[in-house]
Amino acid sequence: MARSPCDSDETARKRADFRLERVRIFAALFLMLGGLYANELEYKVKAAFLFNFSKFIEWTTPLPQGEPFVIGIVGVDPFGDLLEQTVRNKTINGRSLVVRRYSNVKQLGPCHILFISASERNRLGSILQAVAGTGTLTVSEIESFAALGGMINFVLENNKVRFEINPEATARSGLQVNAQLLKLARVVRERARTE
Repeated sequence: MARSPCDSDETARKRADFRLERVRIFAALFLMLGGLYANELEYKVKAAFLFNFSKFIEWTTPLPQGEPFVIGIVGVDPFGDLLEQTVRNKTINGRSLVVRRYSNVKQLGPCHILFISASERNRLGSILQAVAGTGTLTVSEIESFAALGGMINFVLENNKVRFEINPEATARSGLQVNAQLLKLARVVRERARTE
């Protein structure tokens, strides 16, 4: 049976559509994996910052002898095991580092640095109130966190992790920020509080 010219055009079109669909699937997969890699890299950088902040902050409240230096995370943990990998076998002023996770403000325990997850945006006020005056350095990636009374806020600028510091909030909590860290940060003033 002879093939008509229409059949060959139809077959060629189907093959081209099939190849195009494969390219689209490959491109989507590439972008998805690239996004996962970029996200992991972002949180590796943020984990390194959290560890290094401890070197540029002076805690004026004496730490109990023999107690570890605690980095806490409240809410949905975006780090996975990256934070543990970053602090493994490291010390701060001779103290071992531990990472503790809290699902909500009621579970909060004593910690030196508290990362407040973006999942806690609606509970931010109660979390900041719970750690007020405890000498806990608060860090987040919630938009306007530093202006809302937090201490250090991660921001992405041109796909690079930067940070803002609210010196009023750190001073209120009795923490002293090294001038070198302030030079690297964008200093943010707190918005007027409304009661």
